[in-house]
Amino acid sequence: MYDLILRGGTVVDGTGRPGRAGDVAISGGVIAAEGKVEGPARRVLPVEGMVVCPGFIDIHSHSDLSLPDLPTADSKVRQGVTTEEVGNCGFTLAPTRTEQLGALRDYLSNTIVVKGGPLELPWATLAQFMDWLGRQGLSVNVAALVGQGTLRVAVMGFSGRPPDEAQLDLMRQMLSRELAWGAFGMSTGLAYVPDAFTTTGELVALSRLVREAGGILSVHLRDEGILWEEAVREVVTVVRETGVSLQISHLKAEGRRSWGRARERLAYLRRLREEGLPVDADQYPYTAFGSGLQDLVPPWVRAQGVERMAALLAQPAVREKVKAQMKGSEPADPGWQAPLLDLEWADIRISHVGSQRNAHLQGLTLEEIGGLKGKEPADVVLDLLVEERAHVKMVARAMQEDDVRAILADPEVMVASDGRAASPDGPDPGSRPHPRYYGTFPRVLGRYVRDEGVLTLEGAIRKMTYLPARKLGLPDRGVIAPGCAADLCVFDPSRVADRATFDDPHRFPEGIRYVFVNGVPVVEEGFHTGARPGHILRRRGRGRG
Repeated sequence: MYDLILRGGTVVDGTGRPGRAGDVAISGGVIAAEGKVEGPARRVLPVEGMVVCPGFIDIHSHSDLSLPDLPTADSKVRQGVTTEEVGNCGFTLAPTRTEQLGALRDYLSNTIVVKGGPLELPWATLAQFMDWLGRQGLSVNVAALVGQGTLRVAVMGFSGRPPDEAQLDLMRQMLSRELAWGAFGMSTGLAYVPDAFTTTGELVALSRLVREAGGILSVHLRDEGILWEEAVREVVTVVRETGVSLQISHLKAEGRRSWGRARERLAYLRRLREEGLPVDADQYPYTAFGSGLQDLVPPWVRAQGVERMAALLAQPAVREKVKAQMKGSEPADPGWQAPLLDLEWADIRISHVGSQRNAHLQGLTLEEIGGLKGKEPADVVLDLLVEERAHVKMVARAMQEDDVRAILADPEVMVASDGRAASPDGPDPGSRPHPRYYGTFPRVLGRYVRDEGVLTLEGAIRKMTYLPARKLGLPDRGVIAPGCAADLCVFDPSRVADRATFDDPHRFPEGIRYVFVNGVPVVEEGFHTGARPGHILRRRGRGRG
């Protein structure tokens, strides 16, 4: 007796093979049979005209920042996401140390929204945080990385210098403990403070542990614009010295000076793989990125935390220097390129502020806010950072569509949201987050597969399922085969589409009819069932490379 048979759909198994008519049977949370399935079942669900595929694996997610308040992961499961790899770009909610707990709260305040008060961190290790999260009940499976920036904050705060041997040894110990528990690797955000102060040698020392454990190193590069190749060479040095499996985050050609270079960047990565190096990448299918507003100011201003930044910006001479460096008219930190060399004020929109005082600015561009206030946009940026203690987020249009299409068409680049789980009824309903929070995966299936033919349906699903499962070392997910976890998405290929926009981002997609997580329906007829059958996943084997 099967628990469920999905009858008569087009089965696209995730491997890239052509879809085929057939059934999928589920028993005890796993796929029991596939093809022409006979035999009794407690429930038979007709899915003629629909595609049945593995649930999507979001290999670059920040939902660890929202799942404590939103365990139902609404915007993710309604896209068809069944597993999220969290803890990217170097910042995570653990591990912590009492001595630097305040510094970690400052570090996270720019990006996390919590219902009903200040952020609490009642855990010391990532393992404890994941255990706590699992006890709340989750609608998605969660695989976690260790944030290298969080390690650095725990050991040495926001210091801009390299760690001494004792500090590096403590970071190694903390990382080893999390890897032994089952973390899937380590992430770093080399464009962000304090990761920006990390030396290549420091990365090598930590990545050796990741390689020994069979994990991955997920990297937000120091530069995603004109200095991209230099930034990649740095992390490839780490790969050559350690053998660690590298995941380059949100591959793009950012900034006007980089437009048109997507294909040469893809060719560069292809040559590395042909050498036998385990180098992969992911992408979100949009022409805008989302980040903290403080990324517009040079790293030396952000060093030592929010209060120090506010004190610096209160000094008129320092403020003028910062404004000049923001615009690129004066040199700043070595290796840091002022984003405004490639952006206009009209390209940058405020997506979230931490207080009601400036909530009316959400959704406006810096050019528009400057006009309203009668101020230079650079002063608007610095005023907001001080008033909101850096708790301000932005969305910036920085890529061109041709480059997005070129990267998406590459069969080896995975699809990822770079977003967190959200809900129109969540802790920050008035914000204007990046629409990728709600629309990433349906956007690929609708706009780029069905409407524009940028890639095939089978190729797109492979990039969302099989490839990330292989990279992470999840042999029982990302593919439809007997014995695999029954993480499944059922969608209408004629209707699937994203509806979230930059002006109206809190909109769920269309066409995602059913989503099953470990065999339990989490989405039925397009609506969340409220079920929370997700698992906390722990690394059991080695990923690709």
